[in-house]
Amino acid sequence: MTPDMPPEKPEVSVQLVGEQAADGVPFQVGAVLTVSEGWHLYWEHPGDAGQETWADLLLPEGWTAAGPQYPGPERFDTQGVTSYGWEGGGAVVHEVVASGPGTLRARVGWLACKEICVPGQTEVALQPDTGELTPWLARLPQTTLPAQTTDGLAWTVAVPPGSVDFFPGAALDLVLTGTEQGADHLVIRTRRPPTDGWGVIGHTDPATSVTRFHRVVLETP
Repeated sequence: MTPDMPPEKPEVSVQLVGEQAADGVPFQVGAVLTVSEGWHLYWEHPGDAGQETWADLLLPEGWTAAGPQYPGPERFDTQGVTSYGWEGGGAVVHEVVASGPGTLRARVGWLACKEICVPGQTEVALQPDTGELTPWLARLPQTTLPAQTTDGLAWTVAVPPGSVDFFPGAALDLVLTGTEQGADHLVIRTRRPPTDGWGVIGHTDPATSVTRFHRVVLETP
């Protein structure tokens, strides 16, 4: 970028998608964001820098919702700064139960970053899912893996063979010192016992290159 050129700004599109079910039957909806190539958005815990992507549902009277849930992220390491998010887009997922007529809407906010960071916010209405949500649902943490603690500062989590990455939650990231991967386990170390410590493990199957995400809760006995 030359001095006389304005800063590049990202193009961000936002959709609220899902297949509405009958009254009383839960269904999933997602605020799905797409951002220009080379830009990224942030996970629920952005790490050392950034701002979480968020979606506040505007529910019709009598409707209820649970969430949000965040698909497993990617790791970005830039000049010693580690952050977590998604390259090219992201999603925030809720489970909704309808009760009577109405139009579901959501207010969505984000911070898109490349060489600079640009915040944004918009409001969108529910529309039928034509496949935009499916890949993000596959990235939601599906199970909670048990963790065994040794001295209150190190937890061992059994993992299948393959490449493993650990994405710490907000409370844990403040005291995380590092991880060590063995053939069938991951050791997570902290400087002091976490309070409600949690994180997400991404496991990539070496045979299929498919990454699955699992939540892990680290508790002190």
